[in-house]
Amino acid sequence: MRLFDNRYEPHQRKYTLALSMIERGARIRTVTQWTGLSKYCVQNLTRSYGSKTRIPCNRGRSPSKPAYFLKSLDVARESVALAYIALQCQAIPAAVVPDARTSLPGIDRGERVMDAFEVYRALLPEGLISLEYAILLIIELAERSALILARCRSCHDVMVADRLALHQELCPLCRPPPRASLPARPTERPRALLRQQEFHEGVEEDNADSTRDGHDENDADREMARGHE
Repeated sequence: MRLFDNRYEPHQRKYTLALSMIERGARIRTVTQWTGLSKYCVQNLTRSYGSKTRIPCNRGRSPSKPAYFLKSLDVARESVALAYIALQCQAIPAAVVPDARTSLPGIDRGERVMDAFEVYRALLPEGLISLEYAILLIIELAERSALILARCRSCHDVMVADRLALHQELCPLCRPPPRASLPARPTERPRALLRQQEFHEGVEEDNADSTRDGHDENDADREMARGHE
């Protein structure tokens, strides 16, 4: 009789990975894609799993816009840190993966992704990048169709760069601040705008009515004076 049986090890790894992803707020579809468990099984795990440190799961579709990692200086810094950790944990393949969205998810790669994300959160407990966005960053850097890792021309540090952007050779720390835009010139003069208001049309009508009433009163006085004569 064998004391140890490895037949159930793949199933145990699936459930362990699913629970760790649920703990970090992953969506049900994301958990099923990376673990291979059914939607019904993941839903039961989500309902039965209780933890005080669990991050609530967001509804809707998973994030898919890589522009999130370049929208601010803080997010850009944390994206570089997370990308470096993912490279060290071998969560990002060394070679380009054209169809990373479908071929990258799996038990082995999912465990490396979670190891990298746990290290990232240990270094930055209040980090701005969630697990869903961390998975998106790893997939984009594996495909290298929109986001790539490059060197800053000024400080030579690693940065996450948009491959489709033009003249992006400096990291967020070395880029000059954007110039303040001047207020737009009005397309029409204020007097022309005032003439379009409804109350001006009403005032003009009232003036016309009062003028017309004044002419009627003068005509009546003249007729009365002729009758007396």
